[in-house]
Amino acid sequence: MDPTTIATMQVISSHMKKLVFWAFLLALVTLSMVPTAYLAAPVFSIWDKAQHAFGFAVLTLLAVQAYPSHSQFRLAMALLLLGGAIEIAQSASGWRMGDWRDGLANAVGIAVVMMFVRRRARFESKAA
Repeated sequence: MDPTTIATMQVISSHMKKLVFWAFLLALVTLSMVPTAYLAAPVFSIWDKAQHAFGFAVLTLLAVQAYPSHSQFRLAMALLLLGGAIEIAQSASGWRMGDWRDGLANAVGIAVVMMFVRRRARFESKAA
């Protein structure tokens, strides 16, 4: 392939990663705010916390892929703020319940992915 084609593919790939990140973020926020009037709301559910951790882990992985030149610390802080904002919005909505434990589960998902991303970067730098 010629260099122009490769450069074009890299730009498309970069835009696609950003599109996927923003689409997932929109889906996560939307699902977090949809009324759950017809669902039983347990006080504490391990499965609920796992869903929070998994959702924010995926969002973190997508953020790191979509914005590789951005500070990983700043990406993590922005996602933590997003998780907190969702919990506050849920509390204010009247049809959802914000829960600090959900925020903690979000933070665990973010931290696990960031730990693996940093470990992988160290491994790759040693291999080079």
